[in-house]
Amino acid sequence: MQPPLPGAAMMGELGPDTPRNGPGRVEEVTADKRRVTMGDGPDLPQVLMAGRTLTFENKALVFPPVDEDKESRVGRARVDVMGLVGGVARLTARVRAEAPPATWQRRLKEVLNARRRSRWPRWG
Repeated sequence: MQPPLPGAAMMGELGPDTPRNGPGRVEEVTADKRRVTMGDGPDLPQVLMAGRTLTFENKALVFPPVDEDKESRVGRARVDVMGLVGGVARLTARVRAEAPPATWQRRLKEVLNARRRSRWPRWG
C-alpha cells in the first residue's frame, strides 16, 4: 500500500489536538493586528499538537526523529488563535529537515531499496 502524500497525511486525522504552552511572544502591532512569535520571549502562547511529539529547543519547535515501530511519522503543530478576531493569518517558518540517526535496520532498508531500483531498465 502506498503511503499518503505528505500534505494529505499532515491534514488527515492524527488524533486529538493536545494543547501545550511554549516560549514565545505575543505583540499588539496595531489595534486590529497581533503578532505571535514562537521560540523566544516572555509569553507562553499555546500550540495545538497532533501526531508526533513536539519539543521546544533553542528557539525552535522540533519534531524528534521517528522510532520506526512506535510512533506516527506525521506531526502537526498549530498556534492556538481562538479568541482572536480577524480574517487573515500569515505563517512564516524556517524549516530544516535532518536525516534520522543511522541504525542497522535503516541502512539495510536503504541497501535493499537501492537494489530494487537498480533492476529497472535504463532508457536513453
